[in-house]
Amino acid sequence: MNADFVACTKGKGTKKQIVQACTRLIDNAAKENEIVGYFYAFRAAANTDKKSNCKDAHKVIELIKDPKVIKGAKVLIKNNC
Repeated sequence: MNADFVACTKGKGTKKQIVQACTRLIDNAAKENEIVGYFYAFRAAANTDKKSNCKDAHKVIELIKDPKVIKGAKVLIKNNC
């Protein structure tokens, strides 16, 4: 399994390492889809940059269908945008 995938989805490493791993997965994705939406969600959960979290949360709502994840993204938007 890809080390970036494990770091991003399992929270392996420091917050900075998790953010970097999720960013690489997002940047290297062939297209944006629901799986990439989860990378945005994991990155926002590990990140402390409000501007980035705001953008990521909007991408989560755009790409993910799971109501629980969307609810969490809306909280991120409320707290970061």
